[in-house]
Amino acid sequence: MASKEARERKLKEIQEIAAGWGKIIAREAFPDGPGLDVTLADMEESAIAASRALVKGAVETMTGVQGEQFGEEAPCPTCGKMCPLRVVPRPVVVRGGDATLNEPVGHCTRCRRDFFPQRPVLKIDGHGYSPTILQRILHMAGVTSSFDVAEVALQVVGEIAISDRQINKLTTEIGEEMARDREGRTRHYVEQPLPRQTTVAEVPPDLAAVFCDGGRMRTRQPNQGRGILCPRNQALWGVAGGCPCRS
Repeated sequence: MASKEARERKLKEIQEIAAGWGKIIAREAFPDGPGLDVTLADMEESAIAASRALVKGAVETMTGVQGEQFGEEAPCPTCGKMCPLRVVPRPVVVRGGDATLNEPVGHCTRCRRDFFPQRPVLKIDGHGYSPTILQRILHMAGVTSSFDVAEVALQVVGEIAISDRQINKLTTEIGEEMARDREGRTRHYVEQPLPRQTTVAEVPPDLAAVFCDGGRMRTRQPNQGRGILCPRNQALWGVAGGCPCRS
């Protein structure tokens, strides 16, 4: 999108189109209209089933079209060798449902490893969750008292089916990754050559320091020693040549 405003306009157009589809789904779910025995929960169930199918189809289509842009070959991220790509289905939990991505996968015979060129673009890793879902899982694991409580909360509130064992595994893996990143940044800082070069502005800016003290300055009574004796014009003392009252 060219700008944030253009994206917001496009999202509004999509919402209007989806609202029209909602009316079609309502007529398909209840051709003669919902009877007096149909509850709001029944209506929600029909709408949610349609929305999950909509999310699945939209995400799979968008990621598939994006994946086709990588072509038939991609460079290995380690050695740079061009390697052929193949498409492998990959299930992923996304907001609003599940989706199966047609993920391009390359194999480098020189490095003897697989690589996934689309994952950095989508900002996903090897876990089967979108970034938003993964963030919700980790957040719930951190604010609840145990992993089994987090499992129930995610199922009831977020409609995310995940076991407490899987939550434990995810939090451990992500925590270890964050610890390694912290230790790496610390090691990089400690191993910098000395003396460290400070950042210097190319063009020193013109600066002026202005401050105001709202407190009170202590003064001395007359004949009680050296110091400021006059409570007036204290801010100008030593700047304008002394106090006008000569104290």
